[in-house]
Amino acid sequence: FALWDLARGQVFAVLFGLLLWLPFTDSVIATVLALAWYGLAGGPLVTYCSTLLNQHCSPSGVQLAVINVGGNFGASAGPFIVGILMIQSGPTALPCTVSYAFLAALLGFGVASIQRRGNKPEPLLQNAGP
Repeated sequence: FALWDLARGQVFAVLFGLLLWLPFTDSVIATVLALAWYGLAGGPLVTYCSTLLNQHCSPSGVQLAVINVGGNFGASAGPFIVGILMIQSGPTALPCTVSYAFLAALLGFGVASIQRRGNKPEPLLQNAGP
């Protein structure tokens, strides 16, 4: 299988879980279940993003620096902004904001898939030894 396909599948799984959570954002049990689902379905995406990037291109030092700065900014500013939105709009702001972020990622996957339609990535396990 290609790591690319796994990442897209996980983004779909996270969005599905978030959509199921939206009507129940006031419920503590639903929130705990949604966070567990996000941790199982979406959490691993972060750990192999660099592998996915390196599978499809050879980023320069400046590109890697931009990726790291963006990740650090998102890890710092994201919770702050979502907290402000939750204070103003209530608990529904959390799944809505995360859904928008994953929809943006899904759109990015779509654009990248269209651009590389002719180039099939090398499957992750193709070069694995016996």
